[in-house]
Amino acid sequence: NIWWNNPDSITTKSEQGDSLSFAEVFRMIQAGEEIPGLEKLDIKSCNQKPSVSQIPRKLKPWENVHVQPHTHTHFQELGLRPCESSAG
Repeated sequence: NIWWNNPDSITTKSEQGDSLSFAEVFRMIQAGEEIPGLEKLDIKSCNQKPSVSQIPRKLKPWENVHVQPHTHTHFQELGLRPCESSAG
């Protein structure tokens, strides 16, 4: 966990064996330079259409089918009356 304590103390080895600080690596990334000693991966898009999901989506807590919405009759069952408008 050195990174969280002091990001400048993180080092990586360059091709010459010199250490690079976190700040140097950060600067190199911002400048678009290659970081010595890192493997360059050849990642390309396959340009295929996404497949249809095979697993059903999990319900959100508010989508639970067992929860009934509060209806006017629900309030009456509890002995409550809906608010009456004072306009008129």
